[in-house]
Amino acid sequence: VRHFESLLASKLPLPQVHQLELHPLCRQQEVVDWCRLHGIALEAYSPLAQGRKELFGHPNLAEARKLSTTIPTGGGGEAAGTPLSNAQCLLLWSFANGFTPLVRSTKREHIKDNFATQLLATKLGMSNPQIKQITDLVDRINRKKDGSTVEDLHVCWHSHIVP
Repeated sequence: VRHFESLLASKLPLPQVHQLELHPLCRQQEVVDWCRLHGIALEAYSPLAQGRKELFGHPNLAEARKLSTTIPTGGGGEAAGTPLSNAQCLLLWSFANGFTPLVRSTKREHIKDNFATQLLATKLGMSNPQIKQITDLVDRINRKKDGSTVEDLHVCWHSHIVP
């Protein structure tokens, strides 16, 4: 936020989009709130947390995948009753939070699944009850048993190292 504040103080224009690491274990809430307050779109870099076991092995993600079998996909790439992948559940979480996820892959199947997830989110809308249940489960991944949130887990480069 301090970098944005210095831009504001110098009367320089603010960026239209801010790309930062965003996934259920790295919320960067202070930056997200600041950007939203100033109308800056958020692009989620590494929305899959590079497949880290802390996220991909989380029981809430497994439960979200089970719930996903109830979504009527119809032409989105997967058959009805087929669970979404971990990655697809995480991408839905990004969409639900108003982020534009930046995913990369060299594997044709992953690219196809990522695109199908965007189509699914667009077709059904983020207020769809099944999608809402999935994203609510994924949203609680960063909660401790007492309800408090865990500290952000950065798996990529982080701006705190910049003076």
